[in-house]
Amino acid sequence: MITPGQRGTAPAKTSRALGGVSLSVLAGSASLVAGIVLLPFILREVGAGSYGVWLVLSTVASYLYYSDIGVGAAISHYGARARGGRSGPALSSLLASGLIWSAGACLIVSPLYLAFAFWYVGTLGGSVAVEDQAPLALLSMGLLVPLLLRPFGSALVGAGFLTIDRRNQVVGVIARVIGTSIALTTEAGILGIAIAELVALLIPSLLSIVSLYLRRIVKFKRADLSISTLRLMLGFSYRSFGVNLIGALTLQSGTVVVGLVGSSADVTYYNAAFRIYSGVRQLLTWTVDPFRPALSRIFGKDNADATPVLMSILLVSLGAGSAASCFLAISAPDLVELWLGGTVPTDVVSLASQVLLIGLLINMIHIPLAPATDAAGKPGTLIWGQMLWLVLCVGISFPLAAHFGIVGVALALSLPLVLVEPLMLFLAMSVLDIRMSSWLRLVATPVLAIVGCSLALTALVGVLIERFNLEYYWLILGLGFGLCVLVATAALDRTYGLRKSISALNIDL
Repeated sequence: MITPGQRGTAPAKTSRALGGVSLSVLAGSASLVAGIVLLPFILREVGAGSYGVWLVLSTVASYLYYSDIGVGAAISHYGARARGGRSGPALSSLLASGLIWSAGACLIVSPLYLAFAFWYVGTLGGSVAVEDQAPLALLSMGLLVPLLLRPFGSALVGAGFLTIDRRNQVVGVIARVIGTSIALTTEAGILGIAIAELVALLIPSLLSIVSLYLRRIVKFKRADLSISTLRLMLGFSYRSFGVNLIGALTLQSGTVVVGLVGSSADVTYYNAAFRIYSGVRQLLTWTVDPFRPALSRIFGKDNADATPVLMSILLVSLGAGSAASCFLAISAPDLVELWLGGTVPTDVVSLASQVLLIGLLINMIHIPLAPATDAAGKPGTLIWGQMLWLVLCVGISFPLAAHFGIVGVALALSLPLVLVEPLMLFLAMSVLDIRMSSWLRLVATPVLAIVGCSLALTALVGVLIERFNLEYYWLILGLGFGLCVLVATAALDRTYGLRKSISALNIDL
């Protein structure tokens, strides 16, 4: 194997983590904005019903990505630990073993998915024209290709080139915008939209292969195919996989429930509300993900060195996520109206998004802790909390959906978190050797102070300007809240050492 730093390779120096966070947020934000901006045009061109069918197919395919049992996480984890000086398999051996496993998973799930796609499109996909149903089902098979190729992106991240991986994702977003625009202008219908989204999904994985080749990060040999390496990876990944799979099943269960209980148009409406919610959730992921390899590397050396970095990650992610959730929850009535217009039941969509965002304020407490337990070598720590959430969510989804529609599904996702989050926090703290008092002092108190003061000032402003009957009243309040957050953060910087916490994150990826 040729690794970074050996003769003939690209320089081994990787990016600083704050730069990786910036690019990660940029990539994720571009994807989010593209999805939000394109959705109204897609609805006008192909209709909520037809697009809802494609969304269900995409959601089920995303479930099947977990059939690789999380070997991608193992590739990134052990690759990063190797860069930190820990002995273990070479990156080429990790990648080769991961590819074999992913290929086997893809071969197993493909026939099952194809059968589902034809059944769903043929029986519940009546919004799609008859002549397009079979092509759409066959086209959706391409959604499984990332399952086969995703180990390449994991290897790139494990080698310390997360910024390159994020740039590849930005290219995919650009391709989605261009492809969807072409499909819309040529009136290519749902098949054209599906092709554009599928191509955009494949491009980052394909560019990861090119990036690995150009940097000569890996070079395969027959000896790289190792049963012992695969066994090591699966020993780590199946526990991390369990947490991630159950979390994905819970989050995506709403789309499936709506697809079974409601109409395909309802799926699109719920997906619109869920995109607002998932935007903030992705913000947390984009903030935390760049630190996964760094935490794996630091935990591999000394847990004590990792604790200050971890506490800073928790503070920044919880603060940014809370501010974004509150802003969107306040502004939702006006934002949804401006976004989707009068052809969609915007009052229902905005209410569903507000319910989801309020639930996320509780849920985001544990989100950064899941990758932290993986990095500490304790994957699967949160599995019982995730199981409880899934059981409670699915258990109340169908009755609530029957009575309250997509708002009921949003309630089913949010209400169980009152019980789930304290359990999640307890499980993670016991493994990471973090005292609850430290978390309350260094993380919870600063965030509550900033967000609480900002909400109080926003409520006061809302009462004062309500009498003027301003247009876009809720959007003005949301922007006022955002301004209050900036002022409160600056005012409380010295009290809570916020700037010092952020500077602690400027470490090597």
